[in-house]
Amino acid sequence: MADRPTLLLVDDVELFLELERSYLDGCGYELEVARSGVEALQKVDSLNPQLVLMDLYMPGMNGDQVCRQLRASTQHKNIPILMVTAGGKQTEIDACLKAGCNDYITKPVNPQLLKDKVRRLLDEARQQQQQPEGGKGGLRFRERGGDWREDGRIGRMKAESLTIHTDKPFPEGTALEVELAVPEKPSIQLRAKVMRTRTGPDGGMGLFLLSPDLNYLGLLPEEERRRSPEQERLLRETDAKRRQLAEENQKLRTRLEELEAENLDFAQQLVRVEEINNNLSNLYIASSRLHSTLDREEVLE
Repeated sequence: MADRPTLLLVDDVELFLELERSYLDGCGYELEVARSGVEALQKVDSLNPQLVLMDLYMPGMNGDQVCRQLRASTQHKNIPILMVTAGGKQTEIDACLKAGCNDYITKPVNPQLLKDKVRRLLDEARQQQQQPEGGKGGLRFRERGGDWREDGRIGRMKAESLTIHTDKPFPEGTALEVELAVPEKPSIQLRAKVMRTRTGPDGGMGLFLLSPDLNYLGLLPEEERRRSPEQERLLRETDAKRRQLAEENQKLRTRLEELEAENLDFAQQLVRVEEINNNLSNLYIASSRLHSTLDREEVLE
């Protein structure tokens, strides 16, 4: 992906193109436009954009038709596509999702929502480039104790969450084990819980990570590695607990050393008592022998 990602804006209405361009201008993107579905296909071939923002209804060829052709293309099948619908009707949304778009947004377009969706889709695309596609050993997951599945691909990766796109998501609340294979690195083992599910061509599961590790965090862009306030609080509590346990362990070690010293002293006293007992026993034996061989006068003498 280029340093400045190329975005292709597709709409037959010039006003909407200018609005979208004004919303995204200054965000670090190269912005190109197409005014029909046919022109969009041509521009995709020549520009190879990193994202397509496309209106659903256009003369000649609708956006969902363009989306299907791109998804059927070997070269362009993975380009993120953000569809724009006029009224946000469920039939329009279903048409976009069935065509294979990654997400949709409705008119009138909210500028901040548009920026957020574009940034998210670009992040997901970049992360997918770092990982092999699901089903090829790059990703596998299973319910705790179940059989491994590989019918998914990695979506958005964040410090505390991970999206897996699959046609057969597990129910919400399911505890999962996830394994990510990274080229030339040890595989990454994660424990997670399904927080949300979504159906459709780009559906899947949103997972809350219970055990993210440093190798996983190393795959994330810098802005995603920053800890949230909740993570900072948990880390502070964990560190305080660790220090408390370390202090308690030190006290236990000190007490153990004291007990060992007391046991050694007690053992030495037992040895001395045993020596005294042995001496007394010897004296008793000697006295008994003298008593058995001497008469009273001899003993007194």
